[in-house]
Amino acid sequence: MRRSLFGLPFSFRTLIALTAVAVAAVLVAVSATMITRGQTGGMVAMSVDTDTTGNTATALGADDPCVQVVAGSDVILDITANSIPASNPMIGYAYTLHYDSTVLSVTAQDPNFLLASTSGSNIFNASDSVPDSDGSFGANVVDISTSTPESGSGVLDRLTLHVDAAAPNGQYLLTLSDAAHVDPSNGTTAPDALVPGAIAVGQACVPIVTPTPTESPTPTESPAPTESPTPTPTPVPYYAGDVDCNGLVNSVDALKVLRYKAGLTYTTGCATPIGLMSPNGYLEGDINCSGGVNSVDALLILRYKAGLSVTKPPGCPAVGP
Repeated sequence: MRRSLFGLPFSFRTLIALTAVAVAAVLVAVSATMITRGQTGGMVAMSVDTDTTGNTATALGADDPCVQVVAGSDVILDITANSIPASNPMIGYAYTLHYDSTVLSVTAQDPNFLLASTSGSNIFNASDSVPDSDGSFGANVVDISTSTPESGSGVLDRLTLHVDAAAPNGQYLLTLSDAAHVDPSNGTTAPDALVPGAIAVGQACVPIVTPTPTESPTPTESPAPTESPTPTPTPVPYYAGDVDCNGLVNSVDALKVLRYKAGLTYTTGCATPIGLMSPNGYLEGDINCSGGVNSVDALLILRYKAGLSVTKPPGCPAVGP
């Protein structure tokens, strides 16, 4: 979304204020199927940088992937973006930080850096709530203003991690996955590289070694099978709330409803765009059968994704499968 909260109807501003619990409960993970991989347009690297010296919203100092601390310490580190292309700028980003939950926890997140660097930016943070101690912190942040999208290099998030007072000496790996930046057309593009980090407790840092996947044996070539008739593809079932017709109902659908309401572009695989009558006799995107599509429908999708109750009038189809 690229529109200021102050430029949207009051109902949407109220929605965010009154439904913080629902939004915070949603893990807006960017799945591999949503990310454009192997194509130009991604940042050169998204990295864990344990030395924030020289790092700002629009500049990066020397990257230091490891920091030495003692048990009981707090560690401030940056998740950085290197060279987001101006031809494919950023209005949002997502990643998952994996850490050892027996030793570490994420206690603070500050996303007000590169994404907020343009005047007029308005940051909407749908990341996991902090403190986070389950071993994976999901970050999902979008600029909902009309300001110019961001490009170049800088800090995405500044995180604080707490080291447990009883943490054994050792080096603990910090890795990234499910990473992407969101472009103005709501497309997602993965970085060319993900650079891990580490926290060394009670010892000097040693070279970071990430597990190498076991190489699969080369399969023996088999004779070419007899060509079979191409089966007719099974159509993706329709679910209320699945406004992009990918067979899933998630926070991306809620974002597209909000983009529609704000008069912004969005991508869809549906034959019927949001706001028009679908072949099943319901208005596409009208989750509560009110006769219109608005931010309340986006909220109902988020509540469904978070496992919360969704109240709808009799005869209105249920959200999801």
